[in-house]
Amino acid sequence: MPSRQLAGLDLLRFLAATMVGCFHLSYWVGVKGSTTYGLTKGIFSGQPGFQSGWVGVEIFFVISGFVIAYSAENVGATSFARSRFLRLWPAAAICASLTLLVMLWAAGSRPSEVFTTYLRSVFFVPFPPWIDGVYWTLGVEIAFYGLVWLLLRLGRFGWIDGLACVLALTSTSLWLAAPMAPLIAKGLHHRFGELLLLTHGCEFACGILLWLVLFKRAEPRRLIFLALALLGGVLEILDEASVKIPGPPMNAFAAILLWLGAVALLTASVVHRSLVDRWLTGLAKLIRLMGLGTYPLYLVHNSIGAVIMGRLAAMGVEKGYCGPIALAVAMLIAGAVTLWLEPPVLRLLRTLMGDDRRIVRA
Repeated sequence: MPSRQLAGLDLLRFLAATMVGCFHLSYWVGVKGSTTYGLTKGIFSGQPGFQSGWVGVEIFFVISGFVIAYSAENVGATSFARSRFLRLWPAAAICASLTLLVMLWAAGSRPSEVFTTYLRSVFFVPFPPWIDGVYWTLGVEIAFYGLVWLLLRLGRFGWIDGLACVLALTSTSLWLAAPMAPLIAKGLHHRFGELLLLTHGCEFACGILLWLVLFKRAEPRRLIFLALALLGGVLEILDEASVKIPGPPMNAFAAILLWLGAVALLTASVVHRSLVDRWLTGLAKLIRLMGLGTYPLYLVHNSIGAVIMGRLAAMGVEKGYCGPIALAVAMLIAGAVTLWLEPPVLRLLRTLMGDDRRIVRA
């Protein structure tokens, strides 16, 4: 990614990761059958105030579409693939290893079972089980990266406009048809539907089209397909919120507002970038750390956070404080991964793969 920092985007990343963390450690922890419920032995009741935080994942997909379009322009296919590998794998391997240690030590998991899920996570196997359920998004991200890599390999990055339009049209059309066609609905909920970008393609398209409109030209066609992608995102969120779970119902309206608000914030942070930079003068390094730390935070907060919550409750800590403390500890772990554990791995891998000045953490 270019060296120019988009501070507003980094803050939005951190906000999205925090939303997902709040969802898992305050609401999902009380839902029978969830990973966090099992790790805490069901001693926590779900807090309905954070039941829409899961939409942080949909926000991530929009950000990913925007950032990849922003960073891949004028970059070769090999450099792009290398940069994506260095962005995804070291943090995933480190975080999966930390989760493995916690699961073996504190959760009493069977070594053979947990080690298998660990290997599946480290090697980005696109189908479950994984060491932690949050790894499901990595396969979807990699599928999107693969399409962009193909454009670069063909020397046709300019076709990203068409790619965004196809993703928006296909994904949104399927979501419109899903209520009337059970087979389509089943396909959208299947793992293959996710990996083929049928389920979340509208959200990636939204990010790409925002980049095209804000950095290139706000052509009528792009605005129409952006509106179509936004519609698809709303329909996907409505469907996700309608899933029947043994807990307080999820608030679709709040989730949609959060998602649309995040898209508006992303847009505003770019349009008014100079103003945002003035407001955040002196905080650039901290904000950059927060942006880089969102990925490890996303990977460590769920299972490790749940184990921390269970241990805190066993020590007599008031249950209402266990979630916030666990999330704060997860943030500290993510900071340690970003500052101290990931950099030496990156340096080693860059040495082995050949240095490329355009390979940066984005």
